[in-house]
Amino acid sequence: MNDVGQNAYGYWIILGSEIGDSEAFGEYCRLWEPIGAKYDAEFIASSDDPAIFEGYGPDRIALVRFPSYQAALDCYNSPEYAAAKIFGQKASPRTFLVVKG
Repeated sequence: MNDVGQNAYGYWIILGSEIGDSEAFGEYCRLWEPIGAKYDAEFIASSDDPAIFEGYGPDRIALVRFPSYQAALDCYNSPEYAAAKIFGQKASPRTFLVVKG
């Protein structure tokens, strides 16, 4: 079992609004595929209609697991992702978290 210590997984949690630019989103997805492979990322969950039981929530949510917290940070800060991120941000407003797990 992986604890929340030095060897913890890293996760991206992306909370987004409805896609406003589907062309930009398509380009983001195209660019993401080799980036995710390079950093051994795995989509754990993704939903365009999350069930929200308390409070206010996003229109979309994605959960991506990395083999380590450092890998999650390195991927987000990589030049490859910097190019993709522009399209993700253009596709829809979002809140982007990187957490240990």
